[in-house]
Amino acid sequence: MTERPIYGAILAAGYGSRMKPLTDALPKPLLPFLNTPIIAYTTDHLVRAGVRTAGVNLHHLGELIPPVLKQLETTWALQGTPLTLTPVPEDEVRGTAGGVAGIWAALGAPTDGTLVVLNGDPVMNIDLAQEGARHRASGAEATMIVRPVLAGHPGGVEVNGAGDVCRLRDVHLEDGVEREFMGVHILEPSALERVAQAAQRATTTCMVGDVYIPMLRQGVRVRAALVDDFWVALDNPGLLLDATRAVLEQPELFHQAPLGEGLGGRRLWISTPDAVDGQTQLAAPVFLGLYASARRGARIGPGVVADATEFGPEARAKNAVMFGMGRVDGVWEDCVAIHGKIAQVTGRSQAR
Repeated sequence: MTERPIYGAILAAGYGSRMKPLTDALPKPLLPFLNTPIIAYTTDHLVRAGVRTAGVNLHHLGELIPPVLKQLETTWALQGTPLTLTPVPEDEVRGTAGGVAGIWAALGAPTDGTLVVLNGDPVMNIDLAQEGARHRASGAEATMIVRPVLAGHPGGVEVNGAGDVCRLRDVHLEDGVEREFMGVHILEPSALERVAQAAQRATTTCMVGDVYIPMLRQGVRVRAALVDDFWVALDNPGLLLDATRAVLEQPELFHQAPLGEGLGGRRLWISTPDAVDGQTQLAAPVFLGLYASARRGARIGPGVVADATEFGPEARAKNAVMFGMGRVDGVWEDCVAIHGKIAQVTGRSQAR
């Protein structure tokens, strides 16, 4: 993806209602996955694809996101891959198409390149540089990134043998193989003109309903690209907890996992060993971040990720994500606890 510029858009304005009460403390893109804000992984994908300019739309708790964007800009600059991240506030949520249109306009509506759009909540393995190159070679105005449908997951997209969308909601051009949309779009300026026009017609607009479906009805090709790899849209606390446990058990599942060699070759990742008393009972897998600590008598694990949290001598944590909780004691099991907001998780979700 080097012949023409590639720009980035991150959709981060949503309320994250299914993630409540955690999103009463942080907007969903700032929720931690393996002690790292979800949006940091998203920007990593953009940088690896050659993006140097991107926009991020904001609404719910939007004032909390720009300082993190500045930190990410500094990080990428220090690594020699500068990325400019432009906040694009929305007075009211404008939907996916409205968000894309607003970001494109904020970037100056450039007509010399391609826009890659990512939702602000998935964690995934994807080679955007490769997918972008294939998109451009195809000559399509728009590409939707899709994956195989898992049992119990919605499909909603059918793809024909040529790799084009042939069924979307109530538009049925021909029978195809059912796929699940991954929330990643690759768009040419001609498609972005359609997005802008759709956004002008209504306050809230959708990429699928207001852009792709009219394109299909008009006989305009919408391409689908299949990626069969790790992907989880972190829509609710159960998915966050299960995806965390899955990667702790098998770090190779998620290529961006910030996990190196565990202590003694075990799945114990302790960022600040001096902050953990030698009499703490640790049951792998456990990942304690730079600002996590534990006092003698604490029992942590298995399946615990924590940072900015101090485990007191009476603390018992198992299958839990804990971030910014300060001093804790007592039992913390099957839960996600972030900045004082606690979501208890029952049952199992499906993370892949």
